[in-house]
Amino acid sequence: MMDSLANVKQLLDITTTDDDGMIQELQPIADAVIEEFCGRKFTGGTFTEPFAGTDRTIFLKNYPVASIVSLTVDGVARDADTYTLFADRGIIVSRGRSFGGAVEVIYTTATDAVPPSVCRAYADLIGDWYRQAKTASHLGQLNLISRNESGIETRYANGTARLTIPNGVLTVLEMYRVPSV
Repeated sequence: MMDSLANVKQLLDITTTDDDGMIQELQPIADAVIEEFCGRKFTGGTFTEPFAGTDRTIFLKNYPVASIVSLTVDGVARDADTYTLFADRGIIVSRGRSFGGAVEVIYTTATDAVPPSVCRAYADLIGDWYRQAKTASHLGQLNLISRNESGIETRYANGTARLTIPNGVLTVLEMYRVPSV
């Protein structure tokens, strides 16, 4: 998870444990939505990425980079003194000419290093979905697709409706989005 249940509840000013289960169900969905939108993982780990190597610069998807485990060109390891790593931005620059050939970079990022603004966006996203679910439940619309009373049909979104990302959350996440090539 990008953040703990306790932190999400604190950011949303939720003080009871009544809806912990609902929030915990929303957390992995929010993780997946944010990772898909940004094109990167914030929770850390070890990553392997291939590159064409035709340029001098490689842009890693996940950063900040904790360490380069290996950098190979056509299966041959490159010494660390042949490139410069800009760890905070996940950028590797070859010293001299382009890398050439097929490049593979194996690297690690720190766990539990999600930027505070992403944690806030994560909580806001969960909070938006939480409020929608609570409102629907309060109105008796949870998982109700349609209702027909006296010839008047009312339709509601069901539980599988596409969850949206609020504009404020999108604005924050756009700063962390990996550019498409």
